[in-house]
Amino acid sequence: MKRTIMRGIMICAAVFALLFTGWTVGKDAQAVVDTKPPEIKGLSAGVSNDDAKVYGAITSSEAGTFYYVVLPESYEIDMKIDYIRDVVAKKTAGVVGSAVGIGQVDGVNATSFEIKGLLPRTKYLLYAYMMDLYGNESSRTYVSRVFVTNTIAVSGTIEMVGEDHLAVDSTLKAAVNFDSEELGVVSYQWYRIALTEDQKKVEEPYDVTGGPDEDILQAYVDADDLALDGSIVEDGVLKKRKASAYYSEISLNNATPLEGEDSSTYKIKKGDIGSRLMVRVTASNYMGNLIGSTKTFVPKVMPEFEIPQLEVRTYAADRTLGAIALPENWSWVDKSIVPVADTNGYRALYTPEDAQYRKVIVRVDVPLERKMITENMLMVLDSAYTGQRITDNFEVADEGDVLKRGRDYVVTYKNNLNVGTAVVTFKGVGNYKGTVSSKYQITRRSVASLTYIYSGKVVYTGQRQYAGLIVENGDTLLKKNMDYTVTYKNNTKVGYATAVIRGFGNYSGKKNIKFAIVPKKASFYVADQLRSYVKLNFSKVNGISGYTLYFAKNADFTKGLQKFSTKKRSMILRGMDRGAYYYLRLRTFKVVNGKRIFSKYSQTKKIWIY
Repeated sequence: MKRTIMRGIMICAAVFALLFTGWTVGKDAQAVVDTKPPEIKGLSAGVSNDDAKVYGAITSSEAGTFYYVVLPESYEIDMKIDYIRDVVAKKTAGVVGSAVGIGQVDGVNATSFEIKGLLPRTKYLLYAYMMDLYGNESSRTYVSRVFVTNTIAVSGTIEMVGEDHLAVDSTLKAAVNFDSEELGVVSYQWYRIALTEDQKKVEEPYDVTGGPDEDILQAYVDADDLALDGSIVEDGVLKKRKASAYYSEISLNNATPLEGEDSSTYKIKKGDIGSRLMVRVTASNYMGNLIGSTKTFVPKVMPEFEIPQLEVRTYAADRTLGAIALPENWSWVDKSIVPVADTNGYRALYTPEDAQYRKVIVRVDVPLERKMITENMLMVLDSAYTGQRITDNFEVADEGDVLKRGRDYVVTYKNNLNVGTAVVTFKGVGNYKGTVSSKYQITRRSVASLTYIYSGKVVYTGQRQYAGLIVENGDTLLKKNMDYTVTYKNNTKVGYATAVIRGFGNYSGKKNIKFAIVPKKASFYVADQLRSYVKLNFSKVNGISGYTLYFAKNADFTKGLQKFSTKKRSMILRGMDRGAYYYLRLRTFKVVNGKRIFSKYSQTKKIWIY
């Protein structure tokens, strides 16, 4: 009975606890809504230390957005939040010398902001209200103490209209865009300033030629002439081959004021040449000034002149522009250039006598008559037969200057492949004209000068052996019995054989090639092995004088190499180091005329000495 009552009490207590806990959690989970209006704790405004700008400052009770309007103290108004909201939305208060704006405040630190558009020497009030992050507005507008603006520096920019075409007698205009308002009387004063960097440039000539890169000129060569180059003439028939803004910061320091030049426009004079032009703009209601300047200097006046006309000359490879005289006040820019035919001229400098005029660089035509190509310019050499057409056995030179193929001449050939008389013909192009031919001889080539590829060793078979001979003349492979014949001597037995090559057709002379006929190689195996010796047996090879065994401690046979020869077909090795590997290989040999001729090596065997 007692247990039943106690259990009922515990269940009731647990249910009550759960009900109480659920009610508490539900209560804490409800959203907290902030409806408290924010407060502006501090609001002030004043001029900056440099007397050129006005700043405001604001602090608040919490984070949010503030809205403000600045009006002269003399402007009487019942300042309401709705008024501030309206003028900020319109971005103007509609009052001369007023300012409106918006900003953010974090609720901890003071927020500063710049105030623009105010009048100088005027008493002002700053009005503001704010809205927190929940959309609550402050309950009233706040107002700062009266502050007074000082004489504020005039601000804005000046555009120099007309500076893209600076020239004497042209007009510049100072187009001013003021940021300041209620300027009062606006005044102008023009200056000129001569910068060191400009004084160097004002003397630079006006170059209309495209620059010195175009002075490296070549005489024109007709495409049809190039197509002839390398052509081959056979039986009088021609077979054609396919032709394969500078700106520098400046100030009024060292600038010279121009007397009487006090309007917004200025007409450029000769005295301004080499100088930049500046204008200073002031406003009576503001301190300081605005400065505008041209980005470059006034250039010298362009002169009038006539381009020199030169007489016709014959091309000469050693005649430079320095040897060609120009009229007074003219000079070549680069006297070292050798002029060529059919060009658009060479750079020449015109220097006016009057210093106010600019130097000018133009191209002056140098008319040239092409030079006749003659036989005494040629050096053509006879050539031995190569198996290819002869195309490089000549040189063409004019007074020691080697002419260039394709630039000064093109070439055609006749009969320039086989032995006999060939003809090479040169046609002048570019700076040269005319046609001249020269004969030369293609002679038989000695077989001694050829390249031979062959086997230095062949294995004895009892039959006649050959060297596998290949004969080459440069890149040309010779044909047996057409370009040469070959006979053999002593090419059956072990020993030294000889291949005798004799020239034929386009080739002449004789060449002997020696090669070796070596005995067959032998094999071997280990017949018996104990700690004290190793017995080897060799395979039988007929017609040899003996066997030579090589053994060493490494596979390259360079460490501890020893060799032994025998006429027998077996060999016993003693005295080798125990606990070591040895490498062995075998060769056969035959004695011919007192000299051993060896076979190739057998396969290498590796043994362990235990």
